[in-house]
Amino acid sequence: AFIGRLAYQKGIDVIEAVFPWLMSGDHAGVTGYVQVVMMGTGDEKYGRFLREAEAHNKGRVAGYVGFTSELEHKILAGADIL
Repeated sequence: AFIGRLAYQKGIDVIEAVFPWLMSGDHAGVTGYVQVVMMGTGDEKYGRFLREAEAHNKGRVAGYVGFTSELEHKILAGADIL
């Protein structure tokens, strides 16, 4: 799970860079069987990344551009890795 400002200082650029590998795996430890939830506001470049990641990975990725404390609490409660 990622919750934060959509800016490179917060690491969303790293998530974007490894995202294809994370979703497909390398068969040497990373299986590609993951589910990802991301929420935040900020740079529109990363907002597009969240929307496109969700659109191309239905059922495996939830990308929410915006912020609500109620949703934040639900994401944190259900996440295995933050």
